[in-house]
Amino acid sequence: MAMKEKAYPILLSLGLALFAVACGGSSASRSADHGTLSNLSSGTSAYLCEHDVPGDVCTRCNPELEADFRAVNDWCGPHGIPESQCHRCHPNLTFEPMPELEAEADWQDVSHEDALRGLDAVIVEGRVTVVEFAAAWCVACRNLELRLREHVNSDPTLAVRRIAVEHWNGEIVDTYLSQATALPVVFVYDADGRRVGDADSATWQDLQRLIERAGDSR
Repeated sequence: MAMKEKAYPILLSLGLALFAVACGGSSASRSADHGTLSNLSSGTSAYLCEHDVPGDVCTRCNPELEADFRAVNDWCGPHGIPESQCHRCHPNLTFEPMPELEAEADWQDVSHEDALRGLDAVIVEGRVTVVEFAAAWCVACRNLELRLREHVNSDPTLAVRRIAVEHWNGEIVDTYLSQATALPVVFVYDADGRRVGDADSATWQDLQRLIERAGDSR
């Protein structure tokens, strides 16, 4: 899954177009048309309703909940339901609640301003560092974050630095992701600050392999 050294413009454009279709909207307007994936759809029900959503939080079964989702921008404009319940845009939705980060977990959200100053400052000396580029509207990012939160909670040798991607027309993408075709994107550094690998459209299995490689590189 390592990103290629050279991206050809035609293939990159095609990749971004396919990514936009898969995510249910144009890459340039994703943040305008689609909302965030909040934890409101995790629910407490042990069953899924006819809409394949936890029955106690489904807005089609419980329309009075719509205001709660809209209040946190968890809303899919094209389909009129919460973003976190829209199987049409996100076929791989999970309703597993996001684990809370332990006090000892080394996890930080990096601002765009700090990220654009360079990644050297966010790499943690003495720890394997995962730099994750992710978006609030990306189900694959949320699924990876679930596993990554569990891992950083139990691994004191790991640090995570997360950088938000709002859309594909920004300085973060221009600076770091011009060769990527889909989120999430991860860069992994060993304890000495050497970048050992990266992956776009990263799965938890991809990231595990990179973390193991970084741990073995000393």
